[in-house]
Amino acid sequence: MPTVDDHKEAAKAELRRYAQPDTEPKLDDPELDAILESVQRASFWAPTTAFIHGAVTLPTTKNGHRYVCEQGGITAATEPAWPIRNGATVTDSAVVWREAGTDFENVFDVREAAQQAWLMKAAKASVLIDRDRQMYSQITEHCRRMAESFGPIKLA
Repeated sequence: MPTVDDHKEAAKAELRRYAQPDTEPKLDDPELDAILESVQRASFWAPTTAFIHGAVTLPTTKNGHRYVCEQGGITAATEPAWPIRNGATVTDSAVVWREAGTDFENVFDVREAAQQAWLMKAAKASVLIDRDRQMYSQITEHCRRMAESFGPIKLA
């Protein structure tokens, strides 16, 4: 059964490649963890677990779809038979799930995490500008440009 922790480790490894946390200005593991927690976009279904309206879940066995909680409550002891038709619903004890599109490769949005990491690095560099104005202003600007490169893709 997949876990959020498994996905977090994979996301963290990818985030390390994108955000270069060991290069000045550095980001430590607690900062990377906090960034990843802020961009978690889904969890995995679990038995007898409370879910709130709007929560997004993935089946424990991938079926290519994700589901949004339409009615909060506590799930059943066994996983429902997930519908794969667009917008179809399934009742899971007190919870009602609606099919909401294709699933996520990772429950964490690594691109958004990378953007946040570069913005955090830019903020750290901007604090140091007083020490060496030119060098840290260049670093700050570089970090901001990197953050922009991980921003939402804009279609013309």
